[in-house]
Amino acid sequence: MDRLRIVRRQSRDFGTFGNATFKTGVWSSLELPWRDNLPDRSCVQAGLFVARWRFSSKFGCDLYELEGVPGRSAVEIHIANFAGDVDLGYQSDLEGCICLGRSEGDLLNHMDILQECVRESGPAFRQFMSLADEAPRIGVEIVWANGADPS
Repeated sequence: MDRLRIVRRQSRDFGTFGNATFKTGVWSSLELPWRDNLPDRSCVQAGLFVARWRFSSKFGCDLYELEGVPGRSAVEIHIANFAGDVDLGYQSDLEGCICLGRSEGDLLNHMDILQECVRESGPAFRQFMSLADEAPRIGVEIVWANGADPS
């Protein structure tokens, strides 16, 4: 089974950035800040998961959803730019999911404030999905870079 590997860097209030690789694809990844695996508020705990191909009625497209994430459901890989802690006033397009981007940078959020984000998430997502080639299941490995684990 092919595996998406995400190596997270430091988690901060405006998101948890990382490096993602799958087959020949290399992207930036972005998730919510680490908040003890709280549903809708935190990135998921590190680990090895299986993601299944399915249709998302929320997004109206096929995508991958991680299975077996303790205490969590509907952890999807989808298009997004922002993943900040909304309780601290940051914008987030994620509710515990994972997004990919071609690069990292700053964009104006909905409050017209520059916020760190991933850019070109749509093209990165489409490239990932093309490489996955509608496989019924893929592996997803999420690890913290040395010294970055917040727990």
